[in-house]
This record gives sequence, C-alpha cells and structure tokens, in this order.
Amino acid sequence: MEEGVSGADLVIACIGAGLRAYTQYDSVELPNGDELDANTFLDEVQKEVLETVLSDVLLCDKRGVSAVDKPTQYYILGRYEYGEAIVEFDEANTLARGVGIELDGSGGLTDGKLALVTKNKNKIQLRDYSERGENEDLGIQKTEKQQTFNVKPQAIGGAPTLIDILHRLLWLSEHKPQDITNFLALAMPDTSQLRLVAQALAGRALTPETRQENITNRTREQQAIDTLLASWKRVIEDNLFTQRG
Repeated sequence: MEEGVSGADLVIACIGAGLRAYTQYDSVELPNGDELDANTFLDEVQKEVLETVLSDVLLCDKRGVSAVDKPTQYYILGRYEYGEAIVEFDEANTLARGVGIELDGSGGLTDGKLALVTKNKNKIQLRDYSERGENEDLGIQKTEKQQTFNVKPQAIGGAPTLIDILHRLLWLSEHKPQDITNFLALAMPDTSQLRLVAQALAGRALTPETRQENITNRTREQQAIDTLLASWKRVIEDNLFTQRG
C-alpha cells in the first residue's frame, strides 16, 4: 500500500508474487516433504494477503481482525477492492472464499431480505446502509417468541454482525434518530469494534489517493459515517453507558 498499489491490484500483485515459485520449479514442497499443489498454496496466499489488507485498513493487528465477524470483513474488503462497482460473481466469490464465508446459496451473503450483497445473474454489488438500514430486524439478536415470566428470552441464531448494526445506526441517524437509544439497548454492540469498522469504511484507504480529498468524492455511506463519527460519544457511548450503568 505504501507503494501506491491498492484495491484489487494489490491483491492480484501479491498473489502473483506468491505463485512465482510454481513458475520456477517443477514442484513445491512443505517442510515435511509433502508436495503442495498450486490451488492450496493460492488459497493460503490469498488468506494471508486479505488478513494483511484488513489489518492495514482497520489499523489493528491480526488478533483484532479475527475479532471482527466474517460478513463485516467481507464488506470492508469488498468496499476496498470494488468500491460501489458491479463486479463479476466469480471474482467476488473468490474474495468470499478467501475470507471463509459463503457468498451465494442458503445462508450466504446474497440470501434473504437482509442480504449484504445483491446478485443479478452473474453480477453482484454490495448493498449500502440506504438499501438495508430501514429494516427493523437489522442488527438485532433474534429471540424466542414464547417468553416465561421473569426469565430472559433465549437468543436464536448468531449475534448480529457489526456491519448490520452500523447500517441500521446510519439509517436511524438520518431518518429516526429518536429510535437510536432503543436500538442500542437491543443490539448492545461492542463499541470499540464497531468504531473500528466505521473508521475503516470512512478511511482514506477506501478512497483513491489520486483524487482530491473532499466531500464530493466520498460516497453517501462515507459521508453518513463521517456524521456519525463526529457525534460518536454523544450518540453511541453515552447511550450505552447509561443503559449498562
């Protein structure tokens, strides 16, 4: 990144360098003597490259990266590599495999009304907060419908992703700021991780350096995040502190 190479070009360049050994030697072996096929090696190289990119964009070490859920990792990398562009499914699916998540099919990122990605034939595009944030179920842990008196409802499914919580917050900030307090009480996010994600998506790493840095070249989502970050303590931290206190 310090050399001015970023986005998909950086990933391709790193993977190409990683595969150089396969063009120089008849075979590549592990320390124990087992042969390492090109596909397995490629997967490992891509995983390492993506973790490095995430570390740089999130401004944290790999342990910090691992604390961020996979769909959110994919969204950050997708914005880093593709921006708001419509891309080929195969290319986006390769990125998903590198992160370790399913892009398509049941339970994948394109599945359901809360889908993070929209798919049209062999093309995909990331959905931003303006397309997802209106849904009242976004970013909230589902619980069982039947409740017993004085017993905490049982959670159903996994915890909400950081990108779901952020998208809902951005939408509420614009349209229903009075509902933010109640939403935070239900979502109860890790504020440090959530802020890392917000800062990453708003950061310079996701905006080409060749452009003049001003509000006109920032996406609508980045501008919304800028507004939220400017009032982060009042809107997020103070609300959660009051609830947890």
